[in-house]
Amino acid sequence: MKVHLFNKTARWCAVSVVALVMASCELSMSDNGRLDGYWHLVAVDTLSTGGSHDVSQDKYFWAWQHRLVVVADRAYQTPNRRLLFHFEHRADTLRLYDAHIDDRPNGDPPVEDVTLLQVYGIDSPDERFIIEALSGSKMILRSSTLRLYFRKM
Repeated sequence: MKVHLFNKTARWCAVSVVALVMASCELSMSDNGRLDGYWHLVAVDTLSTGGSHDVSQDKYFWAWQHRLVVVADRAYQTPNRRLLFHFEHRADTLRLYDAHIDDRPNGDPPVEDVTLLQVYGIDSPDERFIIEALSGSKMILRSSTLRLYFRKM
């Protein structure tokens, strides 16, 4: 009888612990669909001139997760080469905003020098794009001045 009672008590305790753990966890799921992930910027077109620039040998990456995107030049590991943005993704539009330099020791200062953004095809700390293509392997974004081509890693 004691063994049977112990098994019931042990099961009850285990179920209680699991229920408490599940109740205390806040699950946050991303609803970004195919946008989530690690993207390599491979080409940039200038819309006004029709010019194209191959940047596939450069290490410009955009990493999307939840409501943040990290834009980085992986060839350099200096703080001003990693930028953080919040973003909004709605249907075929994308807005990057609230740009900061990834520099934790100095409080992730806001981007004030737009030339830090331009190497990545971003013209302002609050930039809007049209999503022209988005699949499991490629993405094409168009701003008012540029078209950006990405390959998913």
